[in-house]
Amino acid sequence: MTALDRQNAEKYQANKRKRKKARIIAAISACGLLVMILVAFCLIRVDQFTITTSDDKDLSLSVDETCEVLTTELHAPPLLEAMDTQYSAIPENIDNGLGSKNTDYYFAYSFYLLGKASTESINYSMTMELKDASLQLENAIRVMIIKDGIKTVYAKANADGSKRSIYSGIDHNEKPEKIGECERFKENKHIILEPYMMHTGDKCKYTVVM
Repeated sequence: MTALDRQNAEKYQANKRKRKKARIIAAISACGLLVMILVAFCLIRVDQFTITTSDDKDLSLSVDETCEVLTTELHAPPLLEAMDTQYSAIPENIDNGLGSKNTDYYFAYSFYLLGKASTESINYSMTMELKDASLQLENAIRVMIIKDGIKTVYAKANADGSKRSIYSGIDHNEKPEKIGECERFKENKHIILEPYMMHTGDKCKYTVVM
């Protein structure tokens, strides 16, 4: 084991012992619609995860596979004191099914977004805002958004502005294998801001993993 490997291993163990706090707000918006996701972390702790479309009827939410049961608000069960984990520990089929998929190591929630506008298509955006954080949580947190099976992992950029790497896992006896890169958090208040378009009558499946 090289000195760098030992240093990385020590940092990994130290991160497990840190208490991390943050408030994150995510939103999907179109035509005045605001979908709010409110998350509070503490080692990593998710006290509340709420998705709401308010009273706007252009978009609806559902955790019903048939999408016969529509709602304007969803609530996910809390996750308390989850430990740090690695990308390789997230199942490939994490987006199967709907609702909560929390474990002791990560927060995950899936839901459908349905277009109900009177126009042929709807342009909307998903935003996630980091309201506050302690112990430099923004350097440690990774957010994976899965939209209709397409996975995108987001993280704060390195000090030189480059993208952070995604590794297959941490094996302190072997060098981890780089398998990809994270998209950079935005530098303004919205750490994630992605525009999308859907047709009226369509549905998109979202899974949020943290």
